[in-house]
Amino acid sequence: MLNQRFLDQRTQLTRALVEIHDARLALRGFLSQQTADAARRSGVAAGREGDDLEAMVEAAVLLGAVQSKAQGYHPIRSTEESVTTPTMTPT
Repeated sequence: MLNQRFLDQRTQLTRALVEIHDARLALRGFLSQQTADAARRSGVAAGREGDDLEAMVEAAVLLGAVQSKAQGYHPIRSTEESVTTPTMTPT
């Protein structure tokens, strides 16, 4: 029973990560390095570091991308302007 519950939780976590990754791919043209930089500065100023800081930056970038797309902005054309952040994987 415990192993099945663990596997179910692991499956749910994996599915959530895949969905986040898919959403990130769909929004990649809207990911902003400026948003990432501002979020990182804000997080550092608030005392965040490590994985906590990276998760906050990723969340801010994704939220900004969703808002930009919803408001009808055009995707960023240049890959140099698009943000690259670490991806999270299950452990």
